[in-house]
Amino acid sequence: MKSISLLPIYKKEMEEWELQKEEFHKNQEEFNRSIDEMYLAYQDGDKYATESFFSELLDRIELPLEFENETQCEFNPENKMLIVDITLPTIDNLPNLKKVTYVKSSGEYKESYQSETFMKKMYDKSIYDIVLLTLKAIFISSCENIDSVVLNGKINTIDKSTGKSISPYILSVNISKESFMDLDLEFIDSKEWFKSSRGVSAATFIKMTPIAPVVEM
Repeated sequence: MKSISLLPIYKKEMEEWELQKEEFHKNQEEFNRSIDEMYLAYQDGDKYATESFFSELLDRIELPLEFENETQCEFNPENKMLIVDITLPTIDNLPNLKKVTYVKSSGEYKESYQSETFMKKMYDKSIYDIVLLTLKAIFISSCENIDSVVLNGKINTIDKSTGKSISPYILSVNISKESFMDLDLEFIDSKEWFKSSRGVSAATFIKMTPIAPVVEM
């Protein structure tokens, strides 16, 4: 029986592995270099770099609800204003399970759910909290090239009268960096802050009443 040497096969696989490793490190270095270049350009007030920086930042922030968060940014270097469009959750994204009770007589579990009034209140609070969290992420990461932010929030939903997809704006607020950084976020009421900042929205978000953004892209 003729023996087969595995050494050539091993050498070939090692050569392929080394080439893959070299390519990986090369791509990683190029990626890191592009990130560094973008950040330096952002610090210099470059329009494209600033928009890319904050779009990437907002795609990564942790929010209290799981939903498809879409972000668009537009930067005006002349007045140092950043306009941000974000997608907000619908009330369906909120968990409404209140408790699960074991019924001994039937040997089954019974689920009870939050009231409609409670869910409406929690939905409004969640929206205002997301606005504050988004603005906080922007301002604590901003350089001197950002003086103010316009935050426009919209939702992706279905128009019940037509059955078609719509994305109406439901809130909008313009806030300066100076006034926002003066807030004590630990004790703030997000809804009260929004109203005092002359934010535009309906009385309650559950009706999804469309509004016109204070500044559009």
